[in-house]
Amino acid sequence: MGEVDLLAVPPGRRVLETGLMIPRSGELPVVGMAELILMKLDAGRAQDTADIHHLLDGRASVDEVGQFLSTHAPDVVDKFARLLDERDTGNKLEQ
Repeated sequence: MGEVDLLAVPPGRRVLETGLMIPRSGELPVVGMAELILMKLDAGRAQDTADIHHLLDGRASVDEVGQFLSTHAPDVVDKFARLLDERDTGNKLEQ
């Protein structure tokens, strides 16, 4: 069986309450992609940054995440923009 992270709602992140609520019996809490990226931005570890890159390489929509952050977590919008700039720079260097 896989691992499960139990998380509390960080102060000032009420938008995460629904996704992090303790579910009823037999249910698993799941946060959306934008919420997960917000949590990763807040954590700020190297692995979290790598996880964000992986999520953006996959199904995460940069526009949707940016819009979500602008609305619900404007304090990390600049951090997200810097991460995107680093991605663009890295991608240009690889080409």
